[in-house]
Amino acid sequence: MRFERLAYLPLAAAALVAGCSPAPTTVPGGSAQSRLSVAMALQNTWSSGKPIPHPVTGAAAASLDGKIYVLGGLDNTLSPYGVTQIYDTRKKIWTTGASMPTPRWDVGAVLLGGIIYTVGGNYTEATASTAVEAYDPRGNSWSKRAALPFANAPSVARLGSLIFAIGGYTTGSGRIANVYAYDPESNSWKERKSLAVAKSNFGVGTIGNSMIAAAGVANSGYTTDNEAFSKKDNAWTAEASAPISLAAPCFGVIQGSLYMAGGEDDGSTGTTNAAESYTLEGNAWKMLAPMKQSQVGAASAVSRGQLYCIGGASQGYPNAGTTFYNNVQIYTP
Repeated sequence: MRFERLAYLPLAAAALVAGCSPAPTTVPGGSAQSRLSVAMALQNTWSSGKPIPHPVTGAAAASLDGKIYVLGGLDNTLSPYGVTQIYDTRKKIWTTGASMPTPRWDVGAVLLGGIIYTVGGNYTEATASTAVEAYDPRGNSWSKRAALPFANAPSVARLGSLIFAIGGYTTGSGRIANVYAYDPESNSWKERKSLAVAKSNFGVGTIGNSMIAAAGVANSGYTTDNEAFSKKDNAWTAEASAPISLAAPCFGVIQGSLYMAGGEDDGSTGTTNAAESYTLEGNAWKMLAPMKQSQVGAASAVSRGQLYCIGGASQGYPNAGTTFYNNVQIYTP
């Protein structure tokens, strides 16, 4: 990922693979009151799923029908990984799907109309991509769509019937504030109102008729910038700053709140296991129970009311000594 260092450093050789073993939670039977007590005890907690077979960082993810599709990413050979890895959250098993036509990392993805769209990303540390490709989970097939207007690794969110590529990082231009909207019906891109702060690798999500773009890294370094885009006004407004300046967290929206966990901060430890949530109504942040494993660049998806943080690495700029994690960390609000 392109956020820890602003200068180019060559990627180095393979790294270690590590992870956490799954620890499924058993909910006992009993009276309605006892079941309610157990459910309350599970709130604001982390658990583990079955480790991902091929650890990656900077991968995208989307969920449909209780399955999470992990797309792209950089693996421990420091090469883009193209195989689609599929996690069944009910059966707790991994399978594979058709490979991405264009393997890349730092890629964004979003589900719209039963189709998963992958947007931009990086081929190498020094080369961004314009690729936009659509995956049909039910047909297990890929198709190419209209390319991004320029090579970029943006954050991606859905608002209504449109897909937004927000900010990002371009070769030679650093972090950018540009925002483009993709219409699947016309298969075309249109520029929209730019962010106030040029940045990349931030948490993003849609709450009602607004998109939230929180934290990330700007050209001046890590940022707590938090902006909301109004569909009605086609404008970004400054909201309450994120509690931590960090990049590439695990993120997702659950019941009207944006959750962010982990990522790379600007402290001495590099990655963090901190977790927080933001509610647009009230414009307020709340600190949550920390992750079990600090990481950066985990694939993020929400399934059945839980946030899944899959894989990731021990640092945002993978090189010799980087640990690639195979764990699946699950947050229950």
